[in-house]
Amino acid sequence: MNTQQLKTLFAYNPTDGSLIHRLPTKGRGAKKPGDTAGTLQPNGYLQVMVNRNRYYVHRLIWQYHYGTTPETIEHINGDRSDNRIENLREATRAQVAQARPSKNVYWTPQGYAVRFIRNGERVDLGKYPTKEEAAQVAQEYRNAH
Repeated sequence: MNTQQLKTLFAYNPTDGSLIHRLPTKGRGAKKPGDTAGTLQPNGYLQVMVNRNRYYVHRLIWQYHYGTTPETIEHINGDRSDNRIENLREATRAQVAQARPSKNVYWTPQGYAVRFIRNGERVDLGKYPTKEEAAQVAQEYRNAH
């Protein structure tokens, strides 16, 4: 969808970061002008259907403001449904992966293991009895590196 079509179909609400329908929609779940666009998905993102195509709302909001859509957009506060433009930033996939608190934590029969790949080398930081302890070690490693 191009930016002109996007701005014809939706308005942006800067208070809560939502998209608002400008035109009525048809079919199941029809919307009227003024209704908030998007349905919360199990993965935490809001999604909207336009002409039988699905779009993530945060990607449409980025395009609404900047006219393009980068490959990866990160929610700065980690809340995937908080689509205020000031909560969105362009990021690499590695930056997004590193921001996940339980990323790099794996269950093993001996406990929760912490593992990173740094400069192509595997870095094992041990095994811990709880996921929370392992996540804390992973976060400390991220902060240090």
